[in-house]
Amino acid sequence: MADSSLAIKAFAIIMAIAFISSALMLIDTNNKYLDLTESFNAQNTEIAQLQSKLNQTQTSLQNLNATLTTLEKNPLVKASMMIIDVVGLDYFNKYFHDPTIYPDVNFTRVEYKYRIEVGEYTADERVTFYVYHNQPHVFKYGAPVEGNLQPFNVTKGEAVQLAVSSGLPPSDYPLETKIYWDSNTDAGQLPSAAKYVWEIRSWSGPPWARNRNFVYALVDPVTGEVYTTSGRGGNSYVESQIDTPEEAAALGIDGYVKLDYPDLPDQIQIVRGGNFTFTLTATFTSYNPNKPYVKLYVDPQYRDPYRIQSNMADILRGLFSYEPEGSLTLRDGETVNITATIRFPNDEVGQVFLFHHWALDGLGIGTDDILVLSDIGA
Repeated sequence: MADSSLAIKAFAIIMAIAFISSALMLIDTNNKYLDLTESFNAQNTEIAQLQSKLNQTQTSLQNLNATLTTLEKNPLVKASMMIIDVVGLDYFNKYFHDPTIYPDVNFTRVEYKYRIEVGEYTADERVTFYVYHNQPHVFKYGAPVEGNLQPFNVTKGEAVQLAVSSGLPPSDYPLETKIYWDSNTDAGQLPSAAKYVWEIRSWSGPPWARNRNFVYALVDPVTGEVYTTSGRGGNSYVESQIDTPEEAAALGIDGYVKLDYPDLPDQIQIVRGGNFTFTLTATFTSYNPNKPYVKLYVDPQYRDPYRIQSNMADILRGLFSYEPEGSLTLRDGETVNITATIRFPNDEVGQVFLFHHWALDGLGIGTDDILVLSDIGA
């Protein structure tokens, strides 16, 4: 019996130990399960947060793409990128400034000022883009091209020397030199695409002439190559070019007579037997103390030797009269009113006399040696 009791006690102890071990293992397993559940839940929360951030990023990316698409269609951005693609951002920031936008029905015109700097020579040239609304085509004028970028190697003085040595004829009047964008409209004029060049003009008429001719040479500001020398017609100066004594003196101009016309219809029509009358003013501005007055000729039959004549002008001479008429003396700062009358007599052929108002520009009005300006086309 004693052995049996010991055996039972030993078995009970073994079972108790086994039970405790099992309990401990169950507790550990449960704890591990709880840890894994907590970790799983934390990972799910993190995944949800990452998915939310991903969704936000995708939304931001879509908004950014939409913004970029809108910007790409913006005429100013499109024009700017077309310049930057050629010259680079640093060059663009250095030489381009003051963009201006001009909306229109079929296109938007974008203009930049392009600063040219060669030694002491500085000038702002205009670069223009026409961005059409319903087509990808963009027409550009004045945009610099690769191989034609600043800094330019040929100075103004060097360009003049190269032009003269290449056959540009001398002139009794100052040579005119500037950098401008040549659009290569003359076939074979330039060996490559349109570019910025020095243009040196040698004038055949006096600075105060209303129309002058000149011979010119084009010089590459990068290589110094002289492309061409040929003749070309030219127009006179505008008031903004000579509105200071210093500007006038640099151009060899002693002063000017300004003809101010009233607002005239684009097309003037006179029925047979009728007339058309208007009054203009003539004002003399002197920049030379030795020229305090000017003789102004007011006579329909007067022919300005430095103005290009037309058949319409000759027709108008026979129908025109001025009041006052003849040789008028204008002193510096003095203004005179001149009334013009155009009659279409009954004995003329036709029922209606029709002409463009440009034909009236300075007709029969001129001087011997002073520039005559007009605002008839302004």
